[in-house]
Amino acid sequence: MVSHQVAGMTGAWEGQLVVTPAPLAPELVAALLAAGARAVVSRRAGTPSPSSADAVAFFAALYDQLLGGRTILQVRAATAGRSGMDMF
Repeated sequence: MVSHQVAGMTGAWEGQLVVTPAPLAPELVAALLAAGARAVVSRRAGTPSPSSADAVAFFAALYDQLLGGRTILQVRAATAGRSGMDMF
């Protein structure tokens, strides 16, 4: 998916949390946020893929915190920089 495709799908992204272990181009992240996504979680461009164990630990922490009632901003602060992942 590229940024111009997202622009035509505005309603589909409204209020959604977009989560992927893949790195996303900054233009795609910006397009998702502009289309209404609440946040985008992805690997930083240029970082090596995390080990399977690191990726599992990151996503487990992410979902545990979200299910525990923390806000997106609280989760972002708690998971910042873990396993090369970022939350936008």
